[in-house]
Amino acid sequence: MGGIEPIESTNKGIKELAQRGIMPIISHYRAPSSSVHSYINSPEDMYYLWQSAVEIASQFGMVIGPTCIPCQNNVIALPYSDVFHYY
Repeated sequence: MGGIEPIESTNKGIKELAQRGIMPIISHYRAPSSSVHSYINSPEDMYYLWQSAVEIASQFGMVIGPTCIPCQNNVIALPYSDVFHYY
């Protein structure tokens, strides 16, 4: 879940999943109020998380999912290659 912990910690989790052959899918944690901290505070933070996650996953032949393009509406994902489809 992106935003609930530092991006570096989220990336460690992405690596653990990808190296086991499990497709990482990053949900965006949205704090319920301004008194609860989120580690994603800007579009740049979100893009950095996605970009670093893609780099990590690709080391293990994985992508950041889901591969279903319409299913990406509630996660941190972009359909950047031909592995992503409309089913």
